[in-house]
Amino acid sequence: MDTTKLIKSLVVIEFVLASIYAVLAFSLEKHLPIQLQEFLIAEVNSEWDTADTIVIAIGVPMIIAFIAGMVGILRTKIWGKYLYLGTGAFGFLLTPALGPKVEHAYSAAIYDLSLLAAGGAIALLLFTPSAFNKPVLEQA
Repeated sequence: MDTTKLIKSLVVIEFVLASIYAVLAFSLEKHLPIQLQEFLIAEVNSEWDTADTIVIAIGVPMIIAFIAGMVGILRTKIWGKYLYLGTGAFGFLLTPALGPKVEHAYSAAIYDLSLLAAGGAIALLLFTPSAFNKPVLEQA
């Protein structure tokens, strides 16, 4: 069974949920407890340091590459698979270096749903026959 359409659907679902998450994360900050709001304000008002520069220097190209990988998958390009998987894996490895994160439970739930869609897409990209994984012809 060819899973190309399902992979594309999961990538679209991931993108839509991640977009909803971004909107909810900013709009629900005012509903957090006062202590958490104060933490976020202190984080925003802190001085710019070398770590922030490194995060931006790595993060912005990573996000651009990840979106390019999604577009490549939607256009059924083989490079899209490798870019999507590579940036996803690198982002996963980079996550512990980003430090603590404060967000509302509703936005976190939407983000978790987007990660489930991403996990499904990754599993299908790696382990099922699709336009991205053509079976190797056995020579007899």
